[in-house]
Amino acid sequence: MSISVQIRDIVDGMDMQANERTSYLRRSSGEVLTVGDDEFAAGEIDLDGNNPEAIARAIDDSPDAYIALPDRFEINEYRMMERFAYAVTDAPVQEQLLTSLRGAGAYRRFKDAPHHTGVASAWYRYRANAFAKVARDWCVAHGIAFADLPTDSSSQVSAVEL
Repeated sequence: MSISVQIRDIVDGMDMQANERTSYLRRSSGEVLTVGDDEFAAGEIDLDGNNPEAIARAIDDSPDAYIALPDRFEINEYRMMERFAYAVTDAPVQEQLLTSLRGAGAYRRFKDAPHHTGVASAWYRYRANAFAKVARDWCVAHGIAFADLPTDSSSQVSAVEL
C-alpha cells in the first residue's frame, strides 16, 4: 500500500526534534510521530492508547515500519542562516546578520538578529522554504509520495531585498 504524506507534516515533525527527541514517519499510515529518549528508555507498552512509550517500543520492535525524519545535522539550520544572510541585499543588514553568526552563541544571536534588523518575516519565509525543500528531498530519497505546500512565488527567496 502506497501512502502520500503532507510536506507540512514532515516539516512540523522536523521542527519538533531536539537533541533528545526524534520524529519518525509511520510507513503504514503516513503519520509523523515524535518520541524522546526517555520514552525509549521507559519501554512501557499501551497498545490501546497513543502514548509515547508504546510508540517507542513499536519503533524498536519493527524499525522497518518507521523512518526517522531528517535530523538537525541533515537539516543544517546554521547553513540556512548563513545562506539567508548572504542573500540579503542591504549591505549593513547583511553584515549584522553575518556578524551574529560568528563565534560561540551564534545560533542564539542569529535568532534575534532578523528581528533587530527588520528582516524577520523574510527570514521565516526563507526558513520555511528551506525546511520544505529538505522534506521534499527526503521524501524523494525514500520513495515517498507527497502533497506539497501551496506555492507562493513571493515566498521563493533567492535574494532578500529590503
